[in-house]
Amino acid sequence: MDSPSYQANRMIGDQGYPAFELRHILAFTVWHFGEHQAQALLRAIGLDSNTVQHSQFVAVWQVDYALRTLARLSNDPEIGARIGATYKLAGLDILLPHFAGCRTLRDCLAVVTRLPRLVGSLSDTLVLEEQGELAMRWLNTGRFEENHYHTIFTHSIGVLLTLARELTGVRVEYSRLAFQVPKFAGDYLRGMTRARLAFEQTYCEWVVSEQMLALPVTYSFNHAGAPAPQPLSPSLIDILLAQLHEHFPQIPRLEELAGSLNMSDRSLRRKLAALGTGYQPLVDMVRAQSAIAGLLSGQESITDIAEQLGYVDVSHFRQSFKHWTGHAPGHFVSLNSSSPEM
Repeated sequence: MDSPSYQANRMIGDQGYPAFELRHILAFTVWHFGEHQAQALLRAIGLDSNTVQHSQFVAVWQVDYALRTLARLSNDPEIGARIGATYKLAGLDILLPHFAGCRTLRDCLAVVTRLPRLVGSLSDTLVLEEQGELAMRWLNTGRFEENHYHTIFTHSIGVLLTLARELTGVRVEYSRLAFQVPKFAGDYLRGMTRARLAFEQTYCEWVVSEQMLALPVTYSFNHAGAPAPQPLSPSLIDILLAQLHEHFPQIPRLEELAGSLNMSDRSLRRKLAALGTGYQPLVDMVRAQSAIAGLLSGQESITDIAEQLGYVDVSHFRQSFKHWTGHAPGHFVSLNSSSPEM
C-alpha cells in the first residue's frame, strides 16, 4: 500500500468558507421546509439572502450551523446526502475554473484536496490507496458530536458523488461507505451510491475504485475567468492560528496574544466563545495536527514528537493524543497504516 496522505484541512469559527455551500443548503431548505424556515435560518446566522447570493465566502460557523439546523428539523440520518445530491457544478463559482483543466476524475479529486479553502473542509482527512481502490478517511480531530459529524460526512458523500457524475456524464459509484454511528436503514444512500455500507466503524470513510477515478471529464466548461477569491477579512481564528504556527512548538499565553490584538484576555475569550471555540481548542488543533503528521511520516518516534511538542513526560503526550484523536499514538498509527477497514 502507498503511504497514507494526511490532509490537515479542518476549518473552524470565522474562517472563510465558500458561500456556494450555504447557497445550496438554503435552496434545499426552501424546497423542503419552506421560505419561512430559510429566512429564520438566515436571521440566526446574521445574514440576508442578498449577502449570501453575492458573497464568495461566509464564516465556517454559519455553514456548520445551517447543517445542524437541517439535521434537527429532519431527524434524518441521510439528510446530509440528500442536501449534497442537489449540488450543481454551475453553482461552484470560484472553484469551477480549477476543474476546467482536469482530464480525469482523479485530477478533480486532487483539486479538492489541494484547495481546501475554496472547497470548504470541516474535517482533517487521510487518503489511503491499495489494490485498485482509494479510501478517503475522515479524522474527527475536532471532537464533533457523533451524529453531527455523521451529517457533515454524509453531506460530503452526496456532494462529491453528484458533482463527479456531472463532471463525467457517468453514474459514478462508491465501492464502500463506513460510518461510526449505529446501523440505520440507509436506503437512500444505498440507492444513490450503490455502495456496501458498514456501521459502528472506527472511522468515517468512503472508498472508490481506481476505475472510477480514471473516468475522463466530459463536462463543457465556460472558460471565462472567475473573479479572484476574496476571503473574509479579518478572521480572528486565522490571526490566532498564524501566531500559534509562528511560535510553534512554543505556545504563547492567551494574555500575550490578546495584548498583541489590543484587547483584554476576557474580550478574546468572549469572541472565541461566540465563534464556537476557545483558545485551548485552537492550541490542541495545532498540536494534534503536528503530532499526526509526524507519526504518520514514520520518521519520528513517539518520544521525539512528545519532546518537540514540549511534553516533559511522554505519558502525558499519550493521554493528550488519545483525547485529540480517540486513540493512543501507537494504535492510531497501526489503524492508519493499513488498508480500509471494511
